Amino acid sequence: MKKLILNLLFVWLGSVACFAQNTVSLGKYEKWIDYVNCKYIVSFIEKKQNSDEIGRKYKTDFNDIHKAKLNVSSPDKAQTYDEIQEAIGNYGKAKMLAESIDAKKREFSQKWTKNELIDFLLDLPIDKPTTEGKGFKGFLESTTSSLKKDLQKHIPDNLFIVEEETIQEKGLEQQDAEAQIIECEIISENQKPKQSETESKQKFQPNRTRMVKWYSSLDETHLFCGITLIVALIVALIVALVREKKKSKGIDTLTHNESELALETSKLRNEKEQLEQKIRELEETIKNQKNSITQMQKEAPEAKENTVPKVEMSTVSSVPKKLYAGNIIDGYFNKVSEQLSGTPIFELTVSSSSPHSATFTVYRAAYAIVLKAPEYLEGCEKQTLSTSPQTLQVVEGKAIRGEDGKWKITQKASVKLV
Repeated sequence: MKKLILNLLFVWLGSVACFAQNTVSLGKYEKWIDYVNCKYIVSFIEKKQNSDEIGRKYKTDFNDIHKAKLNVSSPDKAQTYDEIQEAIGNYGKAKMLAESIDAKKREFSQKWTKNELIDFLLDLPIDKPTTEGKGFKGFLESTTSSLKKDLQKHIPDNLFIVEEETIQEKGLEQQDAEAQIIECEIISENQKPKQSETESKQKFQPNRTRMVKWYSSLDETHLFCGITLIVALIVALIVALVREKKKSKGIDTLTHNESELALETSKLRNEKEQLEQKIRELEETIKNQKNSITQMQKEAPEAKENTVPKVEMSTVSSVPKKLYAGNIIDGYFNKVSEQLSGTPIFELTVSSSSPHSATFTVYRAAYAIVLKAPEYLEGCEKQTLSTSPQTLQVVEGKAIRGEDGKWKITQKASVKLV
């Protein structure tokens, strides 16, 4: 609602500014004087081009630099008095002319009609001498005629409608008053009722005339501003209604989303409680099973306990033996051991049926080391398939144990870094 009020305020201020433009202001008046001053100075100096009063350098500077600035096409583009003085330079007679024109700024009046204003703007002094023996007025007579037509175009007519209509209304009122006095003198006493009726009509007539004159004074600019104001108010009202509707729709959407979110939260809470209940049940089951196993172990017969080692021994005897080695040097495994000491690179599997032969592969825990330092794979068929490998693909190799106890590679393992 605040935005709507602000919009209406801006529209009202814009309409006031539009109507305010249709009055004679001091700013407009001064611009017209500057415009007339520019035109007269250009014309005066051009007429003096061939005289001895102006030097060659002055002519060149004026024609090349200052003339284009002063020879403007409309009052809005006119140079200020200080800029005109700068263009004139030290030429005394041109300064005299410019000063006499600029002095009119101190005689501003809003009571002029358009023609009176133009005549005042173009009124030049006659007592300022020139080499031709003429005053400025006679010397620039042709420029004055041209400027008069130019100002008729640039100064709007509607600036003076209110003043002219006021003068006409005063004349009409004066005529009506005189007519009433004359009619009152010639009306006899026996015609008083008729006189009363006539006076009421005459009183109404001036008011009617004023309304007609006021309506006729409205030009296209006033009508355009009025229509623009009405359209702007309608548009502002429509925009406000649309925004209010969107806001209401947004609130409904948020309310609906909050309801859906509450339902979803409730559903998730129920699922969480169900999962917690299942976890508790599983923990209870595991606890019960552990207790059962412990109890069964206590109650088992001694005969069963005696047979277990035999089974384990027979099982162990059939399990292949694991050996661990470091790197490969000249086709032989280095630092072969049954114990895991440090971080081995290779793992050898020795079959119980053939204790002098074994298969070997890269020890699983050493993958990260090999990926960082592939040189550990010397003695294997190495292949890099990625610029930044993440794991290894290994095909087992074979080795045999010599009489000296060293393990020699008989078939290289194939290792791909992928």
